[in-house]
Amino acid sequence: GKFTDLSRYFREKLKPFGKGKPFAINTVQLLPLNKPIKESPYAMVSSYALNEDYIDWSEVEDVEDKQSTLAPIDEIDSVHWENLRLREFEIATRAYKKFILQRDTQQWKSFIRFTQENAFWLDEYAEFMAMWKISGESPKGTWSKEYALSIKKDTLFNEYMGLYKYMQWLAYQQLKNALAVIHEQGGKVLFDYPMFRAKFGAEKYYHPEYFIDRSPGIWSEFWGDSVLWNWTALRKDNHSFIINPVTHWLKFGFDGLRLDAAHFAYN
Repeated sequence: GKFTDLSRYFREKLKPFGKGKPFAINTVQLLPLNKPIKESPYAMVSSYALNEDYIDWSEVEDVEDKQSTLAPIDEIDSVHWENLRLREFEIATRAYKKFILQRDTQQWKSFIRFTQENAFWLDEYAEFMAMWKISGESPKGTWSKEYALSIKKDTLFNEYMGLYKYMQWLAYQQLKNALAVIHEQGGKVLFDYPMFRAKFGAEKYYHPEYFIDRSPGIWSEFWGDSVLWNWTALRKDNHSFIINPVTHWLKFGFDGLRLDAAHFAYN
């Protein structure tokens, strides 16, 4: 689904809330919103970055020829995610190249404001994703300093960094609009907040001091793509590395959250 699908569902499918109107849904919990790194949707690259899969490109002004570019995918009952992501990345790239030529618009000013206000996480996320894309989208344990420097010399590196910032700006806008629609209809929205982070993700890569290189879970529920917290290091900062993203999303407009897999916080 897309963020706009959520908006349409509340506008078109649900009856207005109120007395004498049975079966009204007044609370929705959105499952992992954050960007995953290939495998489990709970292996977050960043607790601030939204999953670009949810962007509705048919609603983006910079996308041209929407009818042919965004033709329905063949599979009705399933989605081939790799093909979908390849296609949408091409759409995103063309839209971004058009967008950056329009630097005197209100949209451009909005984008710059977004990048400045979110620089504390967005710069790391965009740099990480640009390196990940150039390196062949292959999850690794880490990158050596030498390898990371070689990636940054790639001619596509700066373009990809800007592109990932652009996609996050769009995703934030569309999600904000979806939340507004739900609130207008009298509904509330919770978000699912994974307990852990990706073993190979932006937060682990740039802030390794907060993690221990072991995976969470026991027996059949063992998540090899996620990594355990270093509680000693977190405690020194009053657990702000975990708490600040929660505050961020509540201020953004969510009404609450569910903390997923808290019972596996310790191995």
